[in-house]
Amino acid sequence: MWEKLKFYFALKSRKFERGSSAKESDSISMSSGGRNQGPLNLQEEYKANLRTKSFIDLYTIVHPQNENENQNQNQTSPLTSRVYSTLPGFVLDPSQESLTNLEMPPILLEYFDTMLEACVACGDILASLDKARRQHRYVRRLLIRLSKVEAGHLDDRPGQAMFAELERKVEFNNPLSTGSLSLFHRAHARYHPLVFRLTSAHKKILRRVRFISIAKKISILLVFKCILKELEQNETAESQMDMAVKGAYIVERDFDTVSRMVQRAHDEIEHGRNVAKMALEERERQLLIEVAKEVVEGEEELMELLEELEEHVYLCLITINRSRRLVAEEITGRSNSI
Repeated sequence: MWEKLKFYFALKSRKFERGSSAKESDSISMSSGGRNQGPLNLQEEYKANLRTKSFIDLYTIVHPQNENENQNQNQTSPLTSRVYSTLPGFVLDPSQESLTNLEMPPILLEYFDTMLEACVACGDILASLDKARRQHRYVRRLLIRLSKVEAGHLDDRPGQAMFAELERKVEFNNPLSTGSLSLFHRAHARYHPLVFRLTSAHKKILRRVRFISIAKKISILLVFKCILKELEQNETAESQMDMAVKGAYIVERDFDTVSRMVQRAHDEIEHGRNVAKMALEERERQLLIEVAKEVVEGEEELMELLEELEEHVYLCLITINRSRRLVAEEITGRSNSI
């Protein structure tokens, strides 16, 4: 029994050390001009946006909704996902509805649809994080209560009732499992093929722009105006596609990072569930004391992982909003600052 417990605790330490050493640094330029700008480091972008006005504004938009929804619920009931499922309605700017009247090629329609799905997926993660926190805290309280029960009373009715409640809680699905976050994984999977198709369309337009530019230089005066008009149209289309490629690529890389963070948090939650299941199997007071101590001491690390993941999700929402707005402004011909 004790060898089994030592194995789980050692496994936890190794996984956390490996997870804390995982770093990523990706770069791409993206601005309203899209040219002559230096590379954008994603880690630096996160640090620059964290706790800025955009971040705080987005956080305060979502959390008052969350708190109002939670006022009529007790601590152990699962938080409804209704607030987070409506996230695009009060986060996205411009709204999805305002884009329906804009003329754009099908690939850009797909771009905006994919960005909308990404926003919904972020809301799904936020709802799962709330659920994970509540489940962990409830299991922690049960373990602490059980660890204080005298060995001779663990088989009494109150002790058995707490064991039954603990068993029910640990049998719930991990809120960060692949099945629980199917919306996120589906949205994540759409980005790689989307970036490929956007890049192909962008290259095709660039070739057309170069050809027309050469034709303009050698054309006679009578056809110059027609060539100039077509050149302007293709240059506009190229700017739109260029901004869409950059936006889709950055969101894809953001989702790559979030996916790895989700896996780390999932593994930590799963470790706690496995330790609790071991306590259920053995039902020995000394083991319950050690398991409760392990869960309490490990709570800070888990909460930090969940908070870090939540912050990255909010930063993803900022990136999604910014990317959509830049492309929309290219389409409408506006150049307002973001």
